[in-house]
Amino acid sequence: MPALAPVPPETFKAILEACGYTVAREDQYNWTLVRGALEPPIILPKTGVLVGIDVLMQALSDAKIDNLTYLTLKAKFARHVN
Repeated sequence: MPALAPVPPETFKAILEACGYTVAREDQYNWTLVRGALEPPIILPKTGVLVGIDVLMQALSDAKIDNLTYLTLKAKFARHVN
């Protein structure tokens, strides 16, 4: 299985939205995404070419998104970027 690699912020936001997250707040630098009242929010930076690997891994863990799901959604949404 390929290693997990970072993606652009817009692509990662689309991945999280496909997994049931919605944008609860937004400012110039970040999106705050939520899914259910009992789950922790995910703060996703808008800036930068790619989402940092530390942010990516923590968000995937918090969202309980497995590697296969991430890679499948990454392939689906990566086509729509650029």
